[in-house]
Amino acid sequence: MRVDQLIASHRMRLLAVVQAAPSVREGCRRAGIHHSTYYDWVRRIEAEGVEGLTPRASRTRVASPERIRLEADVVAYALAHPAWGPDRVHDELRRHGVQVGSVSQVWRILRSHQLNRAGLRYQLMAVARGLATADEILSEEPAGHSRSRRWVGRLHAEAPGDLVQLDCFQIGRIKEARACLMDCVSGWVMA
Repeated sequence: MRVDQLIASHRMRLLAVVQAAPSVREGCRRAGIHHSTYYDWVRRIEAEGVEGLTPRASRTRVASPERIRLEADVVAYALAHPAWGPDRVHDELRRHGVQVGSVSQVWRILRSHQLNRAGLRYQLMAVARGLATADEILSEEPAGHSRSRRWVGRLHAEAPGDLVQLDCFQIGRIKEARACLMDCVSGWVMA
């Protein structure tokens, strides 16, 4: 017997204990379950039969044709524009008339297909084209663009010292932090 079948048979025995008792509350006390759980199980049996007593995660779900079409649209659009995040894909799909529920729904669909990050989408495109890395896709110059695109989130420098970045901010009234930062920067520039 599978685990989900064992769970369903155990729940059926508990329901029998509750129904044999003089009242539902007394039966639930004897069975060791809450009365709202009993009523939930009864509703599930009336709606789905004994299959309703199995844990929801182990039930086989049949996707509707609309859901399959929605997932295909989301995945296709995300692969057509791999740099876009779920919010932009959601907005563009809505603009083209596809009924997408929310941005988080788009992200969940992409996650279920292991395409929820731009890097994963670029990797899939590289594999489909037979390229070794996704950097080769990004180095290709698209038609109509004069400059090549860089990998999102990576900084490229030809030699050490080409790219310098300094983030400065003030935290409240801590003046010593700025003075310390200026000493560090002036010491670094002088050296």
